[in-house]
Parts: sequence; structure tokens; C-alpha cells
Amino acid sequence: MPLDLHTVQQLIIGNPVFLDTNIVSYSTEGNSISLLSEGKWFRHLISMNNNDHLVLHSKLDDVDILRNRTCFLTYTDYETTKGVKFSTNRTVSVTEKTKLDVKLNFKQYAFNETLSYPFTVPKNYKKK
Repeated sequence: MPLDLHTVQQLIIGNPVFLDTNIVSYSTEGNSISLLSEGKWFRHLISMNNNDHLVLHSKLDDVDILRNRTCFLTYTDYETTKGVKFSTNRTVSVTEKTKLDVKLNFKQYAFNETLSYPFTVPKNYKKK
């Protein structure tokens, strides 16, 4: 997949990735909304909760049918911390020639907090 730092960050945060503004269709069924967008690399079908617009499922299909790449993303177990809703369990399944399944289970997370990384300079380090 054509991933860059911004896309990986969006994936970790739980925001839709490769969602283009070119929405070709949408539908509502029960308590969910489905959107289909077509972008430069992918056709993206995304399902969201109708009440709070949280992402439930996302399916990316490569526009180039010869590549035959597909990615399924599932977002579950949303929690609210400091006013931010966050999916603590996710699955990502990517298929091209082989299949790769990734399960993400977030046990600890924080938003908008200052982080501190203590670092001690090694004794054998010399400044120039």
C-alpha cells in the first residue's frame, strides 16, 4: 500500500485512510451509513455509525484491477477518554498475492498530552 507517515498516523488514530472527496454513492441502512469514493489509488467503501459517525468498517479495492489489492479494516470497542472516541480493537487484512492480517489491541493511549522521553548522554560520547 502507498503508505506515508501521515497515512500511518491516520490509521493509528482511527481516521479513514485513502477516503477521497469523490463520493460516487451512499446509502443508509438501519443505524449505519455507507459511502463509496473513488480516488487515485483506491475505491473506498466505508461504513459509519449513523448517530456519531464513528467508522465501523472500511474496504479498499485497488483501482488497477491487475494489482488486485484489497484491504479490510474493522473498528470495534470504542471508548471515550477526555472527549475523544477511540477504537481500542482493530483488524486490518491486506490481500494481494498473499494475505496479511494485523490485529491491533490498544490497552493504553492518550491524546493532546505533552510527552517526555528522558535521555542520558552516554559517558563515551564526545561533543565536536
